[in-house]
Amino acid sequence: MRGDVLPSGLKKALDDLRPATTRPRNEGELLRQAEARVESLLESVRVPLCYQSPPVEMCTSYRNKQGITTSDKKLLDTVKDSLQKRIRKATNGNRGT
Repeated sequence: MRGDVLPSGLKKALDDLRPATTRPRNEGELLRQAEARVESLLESVRVPLCYQSPPVEMCTSYRNKQGITTSDKKLLDTVKDSLQKRIRKATNGNRGT
């Protein structure tokens, strides 16, 4: 480049991908380097707590509607439960748990 200052994200990515200049002296040092690299990659993709949405609550007003059969209510309840499980799973995945 022409001596321009690199954006911090690009500089960090280059540093992360650049091979180490010295080889690890032992297996413990290699393990520490690997853990540090993986941790830095994970930190870059984690969703900060401030960006996470509040828990989702499902509205079950359909249960009070006239003309809905018991089997329809059961089907709607099954869909609601499935959605809640998917949302919980996705939310827990974003929190790293």
